[in-house]
Amino acid sequence: KIRINTNCTSFMDELIAVVDSGINVEITVSFDGVGLVHEYVRYPIKWDKFYNTLLEYKKFSDKFIYFYLLF
Repeated sequence: KIRINTNCTSFMDELIAVVDSGINVEITVSFDGVGLVHEYVRYPIKWDKFYNTLLEYKKFSDKFIYFYLLF
């Protein structure tokens, strides 16, 4: 099992090969608020960038049984 903590600034495409090999992957998403609060606390990360990356991880977790998205 691999456990990764992310602030969702980028999606790790390398995880596709890891999950395809049958290794369980747990992604823990770290954030401290939504919208402007997120942008203030996690400067310079913009909320839209965070949210879009989170949606990529969500789609990935829906597709693969060995991939878990945690908050």
